[in-house]
Amino acid sequence: MAADSTLVEGAYRAARPVDMGKRAAQEKLSDNIASTVGRLKKEKESDKAEAKKEAAKKATEKQGANTTVVPPVEEEKEATAEDKDNVAEVENQVELAINEGVTLTKRDDENISADLEGLRSQVNEALLGKDKNQAAKITENVRQMRDDKEAVSFILNNIGQDYNNIGNTTAHGYGMNLENDPDAKRWMQDLILAQTKLSMSDPDKDGNTRYGVYGPNNEFMTPNQLTEYLVQFEVDNSSFNEIDELAEGYRDKGSEPSGQFDRDTAMKSVQRIVDSGNFKSLMHDSSFGSTSFVEDLMAGEELSGMTYSKLGLDAPAGDDDGVINREDNISKDLKRKIVNNFTSHPEYKGKAKEAVIKYYTDYLERNYNKTAESKNLINDRPGNYNTDSGYTNKMSAKDFINEST
Repeated sequence: MAADSTLVEGAYRAARPVDMGKRAAQEKLSDNIASTVGRLKKEKESDKAEAKKEAAKKATEKQGANTTVVPPVEEEKEATAEDKDNVAEVENQVELAINEGVTLTKRDDENISADLEGLRSQVNEALLGKDKNQAAKITENVRQMRDDKEAVSFILNNIGQDYNNIGNTTAHGYGMNLENDPDAKRWMQDLILAQTKLSMSDPDKDGNTRYGVYGPNNEFMTPNQLTEYLVQFEVDNSSFNEIDELAEGYRDKGSEPSGQFDRDTAMKSVQRIVDSGNFKSLMHDSSFGSTSFVEDLMAGEELSGMTYSKLGLDAPAGDDDGVINREDNISKDLKRKIVNNFTSHPEYKGKAKEAVIKYYTDYLERNYNKTAESKNLINDRPGNYNTDSGYTNKMSAKDFINEST
């Protein structure tokens, strides 16, 4: 996406009074953070209880049935050097495979030949039995499977190209939503490296089979289903460009002496883009200011100032200063879990969408006001910065939250 040079490291970051981007993302988290963390805490405590129970059982068996055992405290494990080496090795293998071309393999071709030969034999048997209808049905299934094979081959080629272009500002490729979904990324790496990529479905009620792949949840996907699944990882440059065009239009309107920012109209325009666009990309990929909605949410005051004690959690073992206490700020990983929950859990889908729409609407308003301020027109528009409206240039973060909730 072409970044707006007038905002990069300018009004978006430096001009704190009009920098509502982070706050817009954060404010919708306020109502939900307690319940979000509550769920994570319950899951963690459940896992911890099971781990303690298992540890106690093993220690008891080892030391004798009458021994009283204090289970060890569960510790959060950080990635070891060996883990990082393994990740790097996989990435190297994937890169080599992509450079050679992600296609169906020799083993796939052998399996396809065997499958289609078996179906042709069924056609011959049906014709010998004078069952022309059955022969026609099987022949149609053969055609479908050939189409499936070609479609999967085309998709695999695109996967290779898009994976090779991973980045949050790529012109064509996968964005940060893939980086933020380790399970999906591992599945995609496995598919790229697999010696057998194509799978056959179980027969449907009519006895027909399809070619496709098995996804991260081990469910079969036809070529169309695979395409629909992969779209969520692509950078939505079309939507970002639409938002940039809107911003340019509002910059022009900001130079009109008698003009006023129409927030309702701007919000409806943004909502249309969000409704029709790739919501995952609009949350995770960089837009204006070289940061994304999710990055701004993680960097905001609410999460940056959050401690383990505020969440009722025990601090993990081992941090930078070697000292752990409940007043330490939560780790980046825990921030990521909270944000992921807010942006992906069905319970918060509506509020996450509201926050994203507000985030980009604020971007349009900052563009409008920037032009007005540069032409010294802002003071001639009393309605534009009415304190009662909730969009005053001098509001504090606390006031902004109160006005918005």
